[in-house]
Amino acid sequence: MKKFTGLAVLAIVFVLTGSGWAREISEDDVVDIALRNSQELKIAEANLAAAYGKLFEGFSGFLPKINLGLSYTQLSAPQIKVSGPAAALFSSGNVSPALISETIFGAQVSVQQPIFMWGKVYYGNKQARLNYLLAQEKYRQTKNEVIYKAKENFYRAMLAEKMQNIARASADLSRTYYETTKKLYEEGKSSSYDVARAKVGLTNAQLGLLRAENSRKLAREALKTFLGLNDEDIEIKGEFKYEEKDFRLEDLLEKARQNRPEMRSIKWQKELGESQIKFYSADNKPQLLGSYVYTGQSADLNTSFDNWDKRWQAVVSVQWPLFDGLATYGRIRQAKANLKQIVSSSQLLQDGIQLEVRSAYFNFVQAKEAIEAQKENVQTAQDNLKIAQERYSLGLVSYLELQDVHLALAQAETNYQQSLFDYNLALATIRKVTGE
Repeated sequence: MKKFTGLAVLAIVFVLTGSGWAREISEDDVVDIALRNSQELKIAEANLAAAYGKLFEGFSGFLPKINLGLSYTQLSAPQIKVSGPAAALFSSGNVSPALISETIFGAQVSVQQPIFMWGKVYYGNKQARLNYLLAQEKYRQTKNEVIYKAKENFYRAMLAEKMQNIARASADLSRTYYETTKKLYEEGKSSSYDVARAKVGLTNAQLGLLRAENSRKLAREALKTFLGLNDEDIEIKGEFKYEEKDFRLEDLLEKARQNRPEMRSIKWQKELGESQIKFYSADNKPQLLGSYVYTGQSADLNTSFDNWDKRWQAVVSVQWPLFDGLATYGRIRQAKANLKQIVSSSQLLQDGIQLEVRSAYFNFVQAKEAIEAQKENVQTAQDNLKIAQERYSLGLVSYLELQDVHLALAQAETNYQQSLFDYNLALATIRKVTGE
């Protein structure tokens, strides 16, 4: 019983403290979760599904429209009243029940088919296909942005973790220096001024740790909010990667021109604008239509369909809108103006994309050079600190000299982690701006 009670207490403490309940997430996990939970991506998916449905609507213009109609009609009196010997003539089946009967049951099948519409059906279908292509590129653009934002938030959370670790190590060293300085003061190897400076250094380091911890919490909350994990505790899993890569700016620019969803979208928008002009231009042209109607009528529903009065009608007609109140003219003017806007925005878009690519490339180069420089700098600062610590414990250097070396190491480690962050974010940015 005591053993059971002890386990129960441990379980309660385990739940209350949340220990062990934190969800570890890696960079790949973050991307997967973001793609599953992103509302922006779900909206893009819905728009893509709607555009896919429009494909069937656009293609329907090529196909005939077939309708079935059933009717029941009750007249106050037949259209033709017959009696005597003439009644036998009208009842021979050669006269439609609609003329001699008060009750009429009818069935009708009608078929309508556009024959020649001056390309209106073709361009209507083309617009549906272009809108679907635009929806595909919008989905791809949204997906790329979600992946980039997921990685950016993850990298920022990881950087905040690293900054907290550096701040904690700095605070621990400052406490050690303070204790060592007090001991040296007691031995007469240090002054009260050094003790006071060591205490100030410890206080500053502790304040820096508090700020780093707060930054870490904020970065985690930002990541959780983006992923839709507000009710979960998370732990960052992984380290900043440094896989040496090289890029040519010209290759990146060409890749962006070929792959960026925005560049493909502007191409489809141009075609869509041209198609709309031709689509509206067909509205004031003559249209050739065909129709076929097959009808059956009977005065008695119990009569076999073979004995119904059956007739068919085939019609080929030409319709020519002579004047529609300038509506077609107005639509064509609008379509032409929209096309001019698209052409003008195309160059602006291309210039903006080139700027994004150049910026990402230059940031990548800077981060790569900084990593190589800072990695060696951290090792040098660590070696200098070891030497300074040994000399300080012997009273050979002042606290100010030791503190300078300590701060140099903290700055070197901070710069190194910042460079790793910049490098990984630059890689993610390059993938985004080139449309990977």
